[in-house]
Amino acid sequence: MKISIDQRFGFTFIEVIVAVAVLSLGLLSLVQILPLGLKAQNRAEELTVAYLLGEEKMEETKMRGYLALMEDYASTGEGPGEGEGEFENYQGYNWHLNWWDTDVPGLAKVQVRVLFGESGSSESRVNGESRKAGEHIELVTYLASRNSGQILREE
Repeated sequence: MKISIDQRFGFTFIEVIVAVAVLSLGLLSLVQILPLGLKAQNRAEELTVAYLLGEEKMEETKMRGYLALMEDYASTGEGPGEGEGEFENYQGYNWHLNWWDTDVPGLAKVQVRVLFGESGSSESRVNGESRKAGEHIELVTYLASRNSGQILREE
């Protein structure tokens, strides 16, 4: 059995080059997608830790109560009472607490802001004003005095 020149077996050089190019583009796409998944995972972890730390600070504030809020974070005049600090064992995560009296006697609005990312270490300037860079989450609740019923009855 003789094989003529017109009957070829295998691939031509051009076909091999095209196949390698297509495979290279596919692998390159995968290599670029993998870091995005890791970045998304790190971001989700940061947000989860920040949220849980904020919840912890909020629960601590609620456990201590309305009067302790007034004492620990005293208001200066008409403005809100405020305080700030760092979370132990969580470097790069800071908290900032504000509270305001509401129109209802014995009821305060409490806001806990957790700063994370670059917020603990670097500052940026926006419109000439120094601001901490980074990200934050905010949690808000209302805290009532345990004897708010007495306050309402006295008025």
